[in-house]
Amino acid sequence: MPTTLPSTGINVPPPIETLGNIQTIGGISPKRWVKKSDRWRLLICLIWRLDHSRRRGILDRIQSTQPDVIWTEHFEAFLDNPIKSKDELTSENSKTVSFDFVRLYHCFFQCQNVAEDTVIKFKRKKLNKRLRRTREVWFNPFCKFIEMVLPEFPQDSQIYRNDDFDALADEELDDELGDDLDDDEDVESMANRKARKNRPEIIRDKAAVDLREREHQRLEEQEARRNKLRMDLKLHGVASDDTSHIIINESKEEDQSLIYINEAIGPRIKEHQIDGVRFLWNQIVRDPETRQGCLLAHTMGLGKTMQVITFLVALADSTKSKDPSVVAQIPEDLRKGWTLVLCPPSLVDNWIDEFLIWAPKGLLGKLRKLTATLKGDDRLDTVKAWASEGGVLVIGYNMFKILLEIPGASELLVEKPSIVITDEAHALKNPETKTHIACSRFSTNARIALTGTPLHNSVLEYYAMINWVAPNFLGPLPEFKTIYSLPVEQGFDFDSGPIEKRRALTKLAALKKLVAPKVHRRTTAALKDSLPPKYEFVIYVPPGEVQKKLYVLYQEGITNQLGDAKASVLSAMNNLSLICRHPRCFHEKITRVREGDKKRERGIPTKQPEDSAFPRQIIPQALQVLHVPDINDISLSRKTELLTVILDEARKVGDKVLVFSQSLDSLNYLEAMCKMQLRTISRLDGSTAVESRQEEIKRFNEGSKEVYLISTTAGGVGLNIHGANRVVIFDIKWNPTVEQQGIGRAYRLGQKKPVFVYWLTTAGTFEQIIHNQHVFKQQLAARVVDKKNPISWSKRKGSVLQPLNDNMKPADLSPSRGKDVILDKLIDYRKNGRAILSIVETVLFEREDVDTTLTAEEQKRADELVEMNNLRSTDPERYEQFKLQIDRGDLNQQVSLMTAASMGNQRPVHQSFDGASDLPDEGNGPIHTAADLYGWTLNGTNGSAVGASTTIVRPPTPPPTHVTGPVPMPMPGANTFFGEHPPPVPVAEAQRPTPPQPLVTIPAAPPTPAAPPTPVAPPTPTVAPPPTAAPTSTATPKEPLQQSPRSAPHSSIFKGGGLFNVSEIPAKAEFEKKLEDTVRKLQQRNVPRMGGDPAQIASALTDRVNTIRKEVKFGFLPDAQRWKFLVGLLSHDKFGIAIIAGYLSADFVALAEEHELESRFQTINGLEETDIPAQADRRFNSPDPNV
Repeated sequence: MPTTLPSTGINVPPPIETLGNIQTIGGISPKRWVKKSDRWRLLICLIWRLDHSRRRGILDRIQSTQPDVIWTEHFEAFLDNPIKSKDELTSENSKTVSFDFVRLYHCFFQCQNVAEDTVIKFKRKKLNKRLRRTREVWFNPFCKFIEMVLPEFPQDSQIYRNDDFDALADEELDDELGDDLDDDEDVESMANRKARKNRPEIIRDKAAVDLREREHQRLEEQEARRNKLRMDLKLHGVASDDTSHIIINESKEEDQSLIYINEAIGPRIKEHQIDGVRFLWNQIVRDPETRQGCLLAHTMGLGKTMQVITFLVALADSTKSKDPSVVAQIPEDLRKGWTLVLCPPSLVDNWIDEFLIWAPKGLLGKLRKLTATLKGDDRLDTVKAWASEGGVLVIGYNMFKILLEIPGASELLVEKPSIVITDEAHALKNPETKTHIACSRFSTNARIALTGTPLHNSVLEYYAMINWVAPNFLGPLPEFKTIYSLPVEQGFDFDSGPIEKRRALTKLAALKKLVAPKVHRRTTAALKDSLPPKYEFVIYVPPGEVQKKLYVLYQEGITNQLGDAKASVLSAMNNLSLICRHPRCFHEKITRVREGDKKRERGIPTKQPEDSAFPRQIIPQALQVLHVPDINDISLSRKTELLTVILDEARKVGDKVLVFSQSLDSLNYLEAMCKMQLRTISRLDGSTAVESRQEEIKRFNEGSKEVYLISTTAGGVGLNIHGANRVVIFDIKWNPTVEQQGIGRAYRLGQKKPVFVYWLTTAGTFEQIIHNQHVFKQQLAARVVDKKNPISWSKRKGSVLQPLNDNMKPADLSPSRGKDVILDKLIDYRKNGRAILSIVETVLFEREDVDTTLTAEEQKRADELVEMNNLRSTDPERYEQFKLQIDRGDLNQQVSLMTAASMGNQRPVHQSFDGASDLPDEGNGPIHTAADLYGWTLNGTNGSAVGASTTIVRPPTPPPTHVTGPVPMPMPGANTFFGEHPPPVPVAEAQRPTPPQPLVTIPAAPPTPAAPPTPVAPPTPTVAPPPTAAPTSTATPKEPLQQSPRSAPHSSIFKGGGLFNVSEIPAKAEFEKKLEDTVRKLQQRNVPRMGGDPAQIASALTDRVNTIRKEVKFGFLPDAQRWKFLVGLLSHDKFGIAIIAGYLSADFVALAEEHELESRFQTINGLEETDIPAQADRRFNSPDPNV
C-alpha cells in the first residue's frame, strides 16, 4: 500500500512546551499515541524506551551531523547491509545506530509502532521505496524534532543500571567457577548476562545528580585550598592546629582572613572534634542560595554537642569581629543569631548545661528552654521572646509538636531560626510523622543533624536524615530504594546467599562515598588516646530451680498457641525474660494478668493491655511453684546474687554502678532489694520527670550515691553519667544497640577510670541464644545489624520455643582471674558452676563500620563503581571503555592483579588461609580416592571400593611472606585466637592454617613450573595414618605466628574443652549421621566414588574435620557454630558428594569462612551430581597448580 503524504503544515513539529513531560510520554504505551495519530509523542515514546546507550547513539548523531549526512551514513548504509538478526544489535555498534534510525523514522512517518523483529524481516526493496518516497516531506522534520527535544532526555550522569554493580559481581563468580563451566553452562551464563543487561535502567533525578556533582567538586576545591594553606603555614613555621590558634576556615579563599576556634575552647578540644567543627563550618557557612545542611555522625560519647556549640561560638565571634574581611565571610542570614535546638526531652537540660560550659557568657544571646513545666501562655511567651531577641531556644521533640498547634507559635518556630540543630535525628526517620513534616517546613537551609548511628545500621534512616538536611541530595525516595536500600536489605536477609551479601556490602561502601560530602563520621577509635580502657564480661549464670520450673511450664503453655505475629512473639519473649531475671518479676506479671482479666470480666476499665500470649492455664501451677518461704529472696536468681556481689565489691573499691534493665518489674524488684541492703540509689525510667533528670544525674556524678537503676529504653540515649565506671546489663533483648547506648553513658569523654561491663545472661535459655546465635553469628558473618533486626520473626519464635538446656557443665574460669578484682570475687562466690558457668571476655559491641568486612579487592570495586558513575558525565568516552572492559571480562583480572600488587606476593582470593589452594590438592600426581586425600583409615574396605593410599607430592613452598594490615578485634564466633599466646604450630603441620593475628603469615605464591613435573610413581599401598597424626609434607615449615600485645586475654570459653567443658558437640554427631545417610542415598543412585561402608566414611571424614579444628583450637562455641553450619549445607546432596569425592578438602571444610563455603557451594550446586567427582579428578590431575 502506498504511503499517504501529508497535507501542508502537518509535518511541522509542534512547540515543545505543548507536548508535556517527556518522561510521562515515555511511560505511556506507544499504542495510545498510535491510536491518537500523534506521531510526535510516539517518536518521543519510542526514543525514551530505547536503552540509554542506543538512545545516545541517535541523539549524538542528530546533534553533530547534518540530516543529509545522516541519511547517507545510516539509511543508505542500512539498505546496503541490513541487520539480519537481533543478535547483531549491540550498544556501541554503527549498524545498531543505523537500524534504530531506520526503525524510528519508519514508525514516525507511518505513525505505527513497528517491532524490531518486523523491521528486520522487511523486504529490502520495499523498505527502500518507502524511505525514499517519504524523505522529502518527513525526514527533515524528523531530525529537527529530535534535535529540539534532545535536551529533555536523560543525561549520561542520570542513568543507573544494576549491571554497573552486577558485572563485577558476575566476573567474581566467573572467576570462582573457572574451568568448571562446560560449553552448555557457558552458553547459559552468557544468556543470563544478556538478560541482566536487558533490565530496565533507572533514570536518576537530574537535579539530585547535578547537586551531588557540584558538592563533590566544591569539596575537591576546598581540599586543594586547605592543603595549600597548610603548606604555606608549614613553610612559615606555623602549625595550623596550635591550640591557641586553631584555624577553622582552612579552605578559605586567598583574600579572606583566618578565623580561629574560640581561645577558651581551643586548649580543651580534641582532634576529631576540630575536624567536626571544620566540617560544620564548610557546610553551613556558605551562600544561602547554594547551601545545604549536614550530618554529624560521630558515635556516642565523642562530643557532638560540644562541636556544635564550638561552631556556633565561632560563628558569633566572626559576626562580631572588628575585621571586615572576617565578617564578610559570614552570610547575612547567619549573622542574626536565632538558633533552634530540637532534641529528646531528656536532653533539654543537658544541652543548656553544655552551652553554659562551652559558650562564653552572653555571646550566643540568652539561653531559653521549653519543657512540660511551662504551661499555656508561658510557652507562647517564651517563643515570642526568643523570636524577638534572638539567642538559643532548646525544645524537646514532643513539645515542638505541641507548639506547632498553638496559634502564633508555629509561624515563629518555622520561619525565624537562622540555624536548626536536631539531636538524635532519628526522630526524623519517618517522613509521614508530624515531627518530620514540621521540620521540613523550616525556612532556613542551615540545618545540622546529629546521630551516633553508623550508616549501615539503617540505610533508610540515613536517607531521611540526609534528605532533611540536604533535600534531594540522594534523589527521590523510590530511586534511592531501588538503587541502594532494597539491594542492601536483600543482601542481609537471614537466607541471603554469599553473592548477595558481598554485593550488598559493595553497594553499601559505594553509598558511603556518595554521602561522604554530607556526613562526617568518627568512631570510638578517635577516643583511644583520650579514654581509659574498657573491659566487658559476658557472664553465663545457671537458672535457679524455681526459674527452671517456671521456664519449662511457660514454654509448655505457649507451644500450641504462639503465633508468628510480632506482638505475640515479643510478649512471650518478655515473659520468659521476667523468669530469667527473678521469680518475683514473673509473680508480678501473673498478678497483673489475673487482676486485668477479672476487671474485664466485670466490665471495669483497666489501663493494663490484655496479654493474649500469656497462657492462662498455667497460672495455678505457676503459683504453686512460686509458693516459697520468701519470694523476694535474692538466692532464687543467680543474677541478683551476683549483682549483690558486684555492688558490695564496688562499694569497697569506691566505684559507682549503673544497672540497666528493660523491665519496670525488674527495676521495682532491684530498687526494693537495694533499699533492703541499705544502699543509696537513684532511679531513672519513663516516669521520671524530664526536667529533673539532668539535676539527678549531676547529683549522682558528684555525690555519694552508689547505684543508678536505669531503664535501658528511657535512659540509654544522650545522658552523661561518667561518675560511674561499672555497668551491669541485667537483661538483654534482640537488639544489642540499646545496651551499647547504655554502656555509652559511662564510657565517654570525661571518664577517668577504667570501665567494667558485666552482661548477666541466663545460660540454656533464649538469652544465651541471643548472644551466641544472633549477635555472635552476625559478627562472624559480617552482617549489617539493623535496629529493627534482620532476623525474621519466625526465627525469633523458634528461639523462644527452644527447650531449656539445664545439663551444661561449667567451664574452667581460671583464665579470667586477674582481669578485675570484682570479677575475681564473682568467680570465688560459688564453686563448680553453681553461680557462673562460663565467662566470655569480649569487645563484641565495639562495632567497626562495615567497610572492615570488605576485602581489599571489594573495597577497590566499590571505589571503581563510584568512579564509574562519575565518569558518565565527566568523561563518557572513558566510561564506555570501562564498560567494555567489564563486558570483555578484563576488569576482574586487572583488579586481581592490582590487588595482588598491593598485597605483595599474597595468593589470590580463592586460596585458603595459609595460601594453599582451597581445592583438595594443587596437582602433581594422581589421586584416586577421597580416602587418599583425607588420610582416612577405613577398616574392612577393599581397594576397589575405596582405593589404596597414594603419596601426595606437593610443590615446594617458598618462605612465608609477612603481610601486615588491620585485623578484626577478637570476638566470639570469629576465626580469631583468644589467648595470651598463639597455639604452637608443629613443623609437620606447616600447611595447616591458623586463625588470623595482627601480623599474618601468608606464604607467597609458588612459581608456575615451566613444564609439567614428572609424574611420581604410586608407592606401595600403605595404611593411612590415623587422623591425629601429622600429614607428611615436603613444604618448608612456617614461622610461628607473631602475637600482638593487643590481643584479648585467653577466655575460658575457648579453653579447657570450651564452653561449659562439653566434650561432644551435638551438631557434630548430627553431621556424621546425616553424612552417613547421604552416602547411602548416593550409593543407591550409583554416583561415582561413593563406594565403601557409609558409617566408616562418615566417621573418618567427620573425625578428620574435627581434628583439624581441635588442633587450631577455635573453641567450643565457634566449633558448635561450624558443625551446625555444615549440617545445613549437608541438606544438599551435592555438598555431600563434593566432600566425599574430594572436591572440597578437609582443611577447607574445617577452616574456610562461612561465606567462602557458601560461595563454593554455589559453584557445586551448578554441577550435575556425576560431574562433581569428574571435576575433582580433573583438578587433581592438572599439571598447572593454578588450575
